Amino acid sequence: MKLYFLLIIFLIFIHSSYAKSNIIKLDENNFQDKVMNSEHNWFIKFHAPWCHYCKELVPEFDKLNEQNQLKDVKIGEVNCETEKELCDKYNIEGLPTIKFFSSSQKQSPIEYDGQRTAEDMYDFFYTVLEENDEKESNKKKDEL
Repeated sequence: MKLYFLLIIFLIFIHSSYAKSNIIKLDENNFQDKVMNSEHNWFIKFHAPWCHYCKELVPEFDKLNEQNQLKDVKIGEVNCETEKELCDKYNIEGLPTIKFFSSSQKQSPIEYDGQRTAEDMYDFFYTVLEENDEKESNKKKDEL
């Protein structure tokens, strides 16, 4: 019975570790290539391991990552304790800070300031994508 219980705990641990590992770890070495030079949109959490509010965000950010069905939106995170220069570059003053890097406006990321739930964060970037699509559509109509 104990062995069965330990096996279940182990499987739960493996599952939760797997879910967290899908969030892409970004740093000074890969940020330019993965985020700025890619065609994807990015929703990025800037955090620090000691930050209480950052720790509270982890389950919702993991849930967002698991539920994200949009292939053109990648979910990433930057540890500001080890990536100070990168966080300074994007004017990260409070933690956690979440920014949306739109594929069409990478140089001007949008800071997310809504509720810290997976549903609200998903709604945010879905709405931004719809607005961007509408702008692109209107731009093409104007060119004709």
